[in-house]
Formats: sequence, structure tokens, C-alpha cells
Amino acid sequence: MRRLQILVPISVFLMMLMAGSTTAAGTYEITPDSIHRHISVLAHDSLEGREVGEVGEMKAARYIIGVFESIGLEPKGDDGGWLQAFEFTKSTDFGPNNHLTVNGYELDLGEEFSPMRQSASAEFAFDRVIPVGYGITVDSVDGDYDDYADRDVSGKALLIKRFAPPTDSTSPINFDRYSFLTEKINNAIEHEAGAIIFITPSDQDDSLAAFAPTRVNAKEIPILFLRRKALERMGLNIDDPVVASVGGQTELIKTIDTGYNVVGYLPGASDSSVIIGAHYDHLGWGTSASRYLGEEKMIHNGADDNGSGTAVMMELGRYFSSTQDDLDYSQVYIAFSGEEAGILGSSYFARHMTVDSSKVRMMVNLDMIGRLKDQDARLRRREGRVRRRADRRRGARVRHRARAGPGRRAVQPGPAGRVPGVRRRPGPDRPGAPPARRHRHRGARRRPGRARLGG
Repeated sequence: MRRLQILVPISVFLMMLMAGSTTAAGTYEITPDSIHRHISVLAHDSLEGREVGEVGEMKAARYIIGVFESIGLEPKGDDGGWLQAFEFTKSTDFGPNNHLTVNGYELDLGEEFSPMRQSASAEFAFDRVIPVGYGITVDSVDGDYDDYADRDVSGKALLIKRFAPPTDSTSPINFDRYSFLTEKINNAIEHEAGAIIFITPSDQDDSLAAFAPTRVNAKEIPILFLRRKALERMGLNIDDPVVASVGGQTELIKTIDTGYNVVGYLPGASDSSVIIGAHYDHLGWGTSASRYLGEEKMIHNGADDNGSGTAVMMELGRYFSSTQDDLDYSQVYIAFSGEEAGILGSSYFARHMTVDSSKVRMMVNLDMIGRLKDQDARLRRREGRVRRRADRRRGARVRHRARAGPGRRAVQPGPAGRVPGVRRRPGPDRPGAPPARRHRHRGARRRPGRARLGG
């Protein structure tokens, strides 16, 4: 799905909302202390890291609801309430009926092959397996590269290498954003693959990172990982194995849980609306996205990620509520959950808006803004580049983002992916990095006694 994105300074965004109003008596003033009070609650040990589907998530949601009520927002969740529920896969386990035969060899589950978490549960048999290199199709704006060129793979089993092709100074293509497994799976499905088998090139680590309880949506085809150990036992070339036939069964048992967005509404002079959002969930006691390597479980409090953005979102609601008569646009305030598990809540809202999507004009996402002071210079340079790029395009206000793969969370999606958005997320992480590279919990806390909110 194509998405649109517009980057503007936050000061410009605020002016757009205020429609030229001036500060008057009775206008609420946002202060560092008011923001800190919210963060102190959201990052309290008693919320246990606010992991989606856990008790701490609901405690945080109730706190946010209390703030929304106190500032006079209207509920815009499901059935006239504050909450919007969404289901997600909490965990995926292997069933007892997983087996795979390749070239007549029956392989060992775990040691020589594994079903991928995205796999369908299905029986399958293919007398032909087509190698498609790294399974990458590069967008024309990035270069000329297509592993599927001149190949009819419809209904066929595909053999795809993990990672990305080697590059040198003569190859200007940056394959980073095409190398994610989810990107390759989606590309194969777009080419109507009947099954996917991943292998690892000889110059790469053959281990496969564990999945967090994440946005791992089951596909309609079997998807497997064939380990190097199996190729060696069958006497096949590691980089270019000849796989003549495969057959077997995949069986995955999924545990479904529920997460909750919190949605509030502030009417303005027009029913056209601007969405102001922030995710309020974090990593609980640690998931595979955490960089904490200790053996003892620890609370990941998430003060910056994303207590900071959630606090500012609530304070903006309080501020604009105090100047409601001056607002040209209505405002939708959303605290998303499930972001750390794969942008679950925001994706669900984009598909199931509780407001009229045709009236949404833009969206601003607040994520990890607790370190803005240290990032101001970098942000100014970046915003300068954005303005110069816009000038070169002579008035073009929106740029297309061709694909939105895992880890690239630039803008919360809008209706049919077409709502422009403002990103304010200057954290130290590299855009496009997988979640495991984003979380450095130097201040994670060891499991305490059962502290209580406000205690």
C-alpha cells in the first residue's frame, strides 16, 4: 500500500491548528512539570511496562481515559466509548503435525527446518521449486533490480535467500529496506507464490531471530525456513541448492489476545479533523525487541518510549481544549497500543476509523520526544533539507513512500494510506532498523514488590 507523508516543523503544525488565535486569559499553559507528572504515572513500576494485552496496558488506558474526561474530550472509540479493541496474535506455537520432505529426505523439525510464524497451516506437495535469488523487486526510484523478472512463479514453491545481494561501489542500490523477511514474503505473495522456502547464504549467520508477540499475520501459503544443516546432509550447494521436490505439512497454533486504543474527540469550527496520536504501550518485562541481555527479567518502564509522546499528546489536548473556540479544525486524540508489537493499534485504526475518514486532513505522530533538546541541531538540518526538497518540487506538498515494510514506522497510516502525516521522532535509531535495534534499556528496573499507582 502506498502512503503519503509530509514533514513540517511542529511550530507550523501548531499554527495551522490555532488559525491565528492569540493567547488569552484562561488558556492552559503546558509546563515541564505537567508533562513530567504524566510520564511519572505511565512509567511507574505498577504499570509493568505497559505491554499490549497485559494488565499494565489497561492501567495506562484507564489513566489516559481519566485525562481525556477531565479536559472535556468526547469519547470516539467503539460503541460510543473511549476504547477501540483490536485482536492480535499473542503467541504462536508449533502443532504436532509439522513435517517436511525435501528431495526424498525427511527432515528434523527444529534442527533442519522450521515453519515460519507467518505460515499458513496446510498440507502441500510440489514437484518443482523455483529459486528466485533474494526475492527482491526494487522500486524504480531506487534502481533496476528484480529477482522475479521473466519468471512465471504463479502457484509454485519458491526458494528465497535471506538478507540482501552483495553490493560494491558500482552498485548504487541500497537493499536495506528490501531485505526484511516480511518484505520478501509480501513480494512473493504479490507474485502469487504457492509456497516459500527460505535459505541462508553461506556468508551469513544461519540462526533465525525469535519473534515477539507481534504483528505476524498468517498468510494463506506454507512458509518455511530450511536450515543449512539440512542442505549439508543432503549434499546440496549452500548458496545454490537444487531442490527438485518438497512435501509436508505446517501446523501452527496461535493464541489470540486483545489490545486497546484510546480515542477522544475535540470538536472545532469544522468537522474536518486533525489526528494527534502517540503509542502508549511499551515492552512490559522485556520482549525480543528489547536489547536487555540479563537473565533476570526487568520492567521496561518506557519513559521516553513512549511515555514522553503520550504525555505531550494529552497536554496538547488540554491546551487546545482551553482554546476550543479558536479551533478551525476538530481534533482526534488517539493513544495507540500494540506499536511495539508491530504497529498493531494504529494499523487497526487506519482500517477501522471511528471518525469519518473522508474528513481527516492530516495526522501528527509523537514518538520518543523526550530527547528533543539534544536533537535540535539534527532536526533543523533535516527540516532544512525537507524545505529545500519541497522548493525544488515547486509546490509539491506530499511525497510518496513506495513501500512500508517492517521497522519503517514513519507515519501512522491514514484512511487507505492517503492521509498526510507529521513525524516528530528524533530518537537515535536508524530509520528502517528492525525493532531489536531500537530499545536500549539502560534504566530498566528489576522486578520490585507490587507497587501501586500513586504509592
